[in-house]
Amino acid sequence: MSDEQCCEFCVARCGPLLEDAFCTAEHAQAHIDEVLDGAVFVVNVPRERFKAAARVVYLFLKERFFQALNARAQMPPGPRKDRPVLFLCDEYQQICSAGDANFFDTSRALGVVGIVAAQSLEAYITAIGDEHAATALLANFTNVVAFRSTERTMNYLAGKLGEVEVWRRSVSAGQTRAGLFGNLTTNDGRSLAEERRRLLDPQIFRVLRPDHAVALLTVDGAAFDDVVRVPQITSDDLA
Repeated sequence: MSDEQCCEFCVARCGPLLEDAFCTAEHAQAHIDEVLDGAVFVVNVPRERFKAAARVVYLFLKERFFQALNARAQMPPGPRKDRPVLFLCDEYQQICSAGDANFFDTSRALGVVGIVAAQSLEAYITAIGDEHAATALLANFTNVVAFRSTERTMNYLAGKLGEVEVWRRSVSAGQTRAGLFGNLTTNDGRSLAEERRRLLDPQIFRVLRPDHAVALLTVDGAAFDDVVRVPQITSDDLA
């Protein structure tokens, strides 16, 4: 199947809402590298309906997209080389591979903005088959918005922010008596100890409401980390 046939196959099955929002009225041949000219490709091939064929389509288009963007490195300056391109993928773990890290490692220089979503860290590890390869891929996505997830995912995100040094002060007090009728002596002690703690406590994730998320963002070189409200948006809200 050529990329033109594959794109026509996908557009024909993307559904009325997506078709009205992004598609032209007529069917036409499409080329993946048209994203360099500002074209929008919407791919929606339900896996529950098309089974393994859906994954083949997604993998094929992903690789063609990567090839089209990698070609920018050899292009002369101009709109096709400089125009920002968005790669947006839900349930990315279903089509990711360890080799994707090579693309996203240089994607910023190619003008690509990557936004991907998955259920948990374990989903990437299962898909790729290696924890180090999975975390190497995810390391390319510096901005993270995370809802409540698995404990392993929460610990991974907490580890991204590292640790800080804190001082713990301890106070103790007691009373002693010398002999049965001796004087009562009061003792108190104070100590100051330095310890390291994670900057982000994983416990924060456990108390998140469904419409709240932890955001780890870098904007213009500055870090912004906070809990943000992310209301659910459905297709009815966009109609």
